[in-house]
Amino acid sequence: MTTTERARHAAQRFARQTRKLGQPDLIRVQSHGPEGMACLCAVESAIAALWPGTPAKELVWLTQTAAPDSLRLQAFAQGELLHAATYPLGPADA
Repeated sequence: MTTTERARHAAQRFARQTRKLGQPDLIRVQSHGPEGMACLCAVESAIAALWPGTPAKELVWLTQTAAPDSLRLQAFAQGELLHAATYPLGPADA
């Protein structure tokens, strides 16, 4: 599975978990790692497909960081944090 596919699957998991808590009006996505732009595109696509009336998205690609390849997603409703999760994007055996 590629890093981009892992990012898409993480966004889908995040959306399913968040849906149980309410309807967000903002999704903040931070991608750490060299494939960040492709991962952000995959996440944005997954969010748009899973949430009709898609919430606003804030997409951030952090290229120069000591953090391992990862994806951090946060959902907000009316300015309050609804749900947050961080997913590793490196290979499963790394």
